[in-house]
Amino acid sequence: PKEKIEHLKQLMTDEPLKILEDISDMLSANHTKIYDRRALHIAVDLTYHSPKEFSFAGVNVPKGSMELLLFGDTRCGKGQVAEGMARFYDLGAVVSGESSSFMGLFGGVVRVGDSFQLTWGAIPLNNGRLVIIDEFSGLASADMGKLSRVRSEGIAEMNKGGIAAKTRANTRLIWIANPRGGKQV
Repeated sequence: PKEKIEHLKQLMTDEPLKILEDISDMLSANHTKIYDRRALHIAVDLTYHSPKEFSFAGVNVPKGSMELLLFGDTRCGKGQVAEGMARFYDLGAVVSGESSSFMGLFGGVVRVGDSFQLTWGAIPLNNGRLVIIDEFSGLASADMGKLSRVRSEGIAEMNKGGIAAKTRANTRLIWIANPRGGKQV
């Protein structure tokens, strides 16, 4: 219907920031119920919509997806915005950093009877999707270092217990953390 198209054209603008603000206001009012946090909504929304890969100056960038760190005081809406948008888009796995291990995020080898079996974690299992790691400050810093290749190249590679495996893990990541020790930002 032509009238509907004309009505939508009047609502939209050619100013990208204004469009992002309008989307943020819609998400805030209808889905997250967190108000006056436009930058937070926009950052999470841009992470959801970041390209998995792209070509730049003739060079293929295989891991183009964004990572977002949401760092702030407790109860300022970080998790509620990220999880509210995951529900709205019906996309994204939410995992707890406090109760997750390296194996839960990346994967590992487990003993099954007399043999070993490979299990991939949340990041490789959500290749091309999004994972929200809530309270990631609960992860050991050594485990963060082990995630460097999967984060930079989008490749999960394992060589353990006689099992060698490699898979794509081009996953958009949202890391959520509060200051340690009850401090405030």
